Amino acid sequence: MNLLLVIPLFAAGIVVSSLTSFVLGRVFFAFALVTPLIFLALFGVGALRRLQTLQVLFVLMYFLAFSRALFAGTISFYQFLADMLIVGGVILTANYSAWRFGVARSVYLLAASFALFQVINITLTAVGLSVLDGSQSSQVESIYAAGLRVSASLSGSFTATSLEGVIAIAAGVCLVGYASKEKASGFGGLVGIVLGLFCFVAGCVGLYLGGNRAAILGGIILLMHWALRVKSKRINRVVVSGILLFPFIYLLILPALESGVLDNVFIDFSRGGIEEVLSLNNRTFIWLISLTHFISNAELINWFIGYGHYGQVASGVLERYQFIFMENHTSIAKISLHSAFLQALYNFGALGIFLYGVAILRALSALEQPALEKFMPLLLGLLWAGTVEVAIININVIWVMFHLVLFLMMTPRGRRGRH
Repeated sequence: MNLLLVIPLFAAGIVVSSLTSFVLGRVFFAFALVTPLIFLALFGVGALRRLQTLQVLFVLMYFLAFSRALFAGTISFYQFLADMLIVGGVILTANYSAWRFGVARSVYLLAASFALFQVINITLTAVGLSVLDGSQSSQVESIYAAGLRVSASLSGSFTATSLEGVIAIAAGVCLVGYASKEKASGFGGLVGIVLGLFCFVAGCVGLYLGGNRAAILGGIILLMHWALRVKSKRINRVVVSGILLFPFIYLLILPALESGVLDNVFIDFSRGGIEEVLSLNNRTFIWLISLTHFISNAELINWFIGYGHYGQVASGVLERYQFIFMENHTSIAKISLHSAFLQALYNFGALGIFLYGVAILRALSALEQPALEKFMPLLLGLLWAGTVEVAIININVIWVMFHLVLFLMMTPRGRRGRH
């Protein structure tokens, strides 16, 4: 599978889903991902069979989570098959790409794939084949005019769960940085720089038009980290830890913010008043309810392996906060815990937290090496997409990007930081 096609193919799957069914779009992407790898495996490509221990554990973890959701009636048998094919296909794609292109080149192609996705998105809109959707928010009382609160057509949103604007900025920075360094032809040279600049501008425009405060904050953090050329391992680990633990850190400082000192500062950025701003659009309620529900109600087995995919449904916690969304969101695929950490805890339990923690640390360690350090912004952007949303836990465009990066870093070449 050519990594340049991965993200556009997933976007095509989204189109298939909207025209037919949610599952059929996933099936389309799963077979597009896996079919070329089957032919390669038949011809004896050893990279497809060299699964790392951590990769195997990820497959088992997702198989267990999907199986429990299947028996609970949360997902269908067809979605179970499609999603397992996607998980396995992403791992095999990462391993083959690391063997075929090297890790640095593979991550570069992955960033270029996201840039092509942006080109397709904007082109379809420009020629009138798709229409920009309105924002999810029905309370547009902010510095942004209602007509500007728009979202990308293929991705589902520039503004909500996937935070594509932040990823576009991160991908653009990585493309320009790597292409400028390599000074090669084709996608390693001028084309890569042009794609990177386009992706960066598209990301900035997406943040402006979307007006999503969490995405804007993530973009600022990302650009500050890049502008300061941070290479200190200690600082990088502090930044990553801060991003991952943001919901819990925020809950701790929230009482100080509610003292009234910042009322006048934040009031212009509010859609529904200062309470809505400080609660991060009601996320603090969801986080507190989710934490207390899990601590109070989870049995021992749930602590270890979670409740399965869409754990918020099986656990019953969804019923406690669904009123926040009222009638606007009734699909389990749209109502989440708004935190990748909490979603992983509910879906996979302590096992999932541990495996993701090890994988992220391994990716961070690989990206701190000179051969791969240009791609640190991409990891930070992807992690930010899981800070106040669950984009890196539930399968979508950002999930595919995030897990390809993680699985690439698990390969021997990734651990050694080799090209």
